Amino acid sequence: MYEKYETETDDVDFLLSVIGSKPVRVLEAACGGGRILVPLAQAGHAVTGFDIDDCLLEKIGAKAEGLDNIVWYKADAVEDAWGSGFDVVVLAGNILFNMISETDYTQAQRQMIQKAAGALAPGGHIYIDYQFSMHPELLFRSCGEMVIWEGTDREGNSGRMFLTEQSFENLRECFRLSVILT
Repeated sequence: MYEKYETETDDVDFLLSVIGSKPVRVLEAACGGGRILVPLAQAGHAVTGFDIDDCLLEKIGAKAEGLDNIVWYKADAVEDAWGSGFDVVVLAGNILFNMISETDYTQAQRQMIQKAAGALAPGGHIYIDYQFSMHPELLFRSCGEMVIWEGTDREGNSGRMFLTEQSFENLRECFRLSVILT
């Protein structure tokens, strides 16, 4: 279903603008069928992706035909090692909220953030793509803490995501958010 309905490219275009044109090493955790991974490779970056879903990983081959700067493999984002030395680690598609794990949900989120940080080369960056359905202009009218998401899923996992501070960077036209997950 994800491959069928998730077809926008705005997030990919934005990520490419943030990374720049100089080739860097990129790791995408939970890369799915390569919706983000393949365009990054096409742009000249050395990309590695992993996902736990065999069916999605099988879709990458046809999309990546002719590219020698892309690697993908099966791995569990919470349980398996991520490697190291990457300039950028991508956590996209709301993966921090859509993960499936036997580990406590809060602990699994912490592990993913820790693994992302541990996979970075010195000076590297983590790109977290979180799509929320609120108007960006509302972010800057709020004062203090602002709850983005709070609730309990069907499995009984509860959580909360809130902003502690926010700003807008005119030069890059991007939001800079400080987010806390509980």
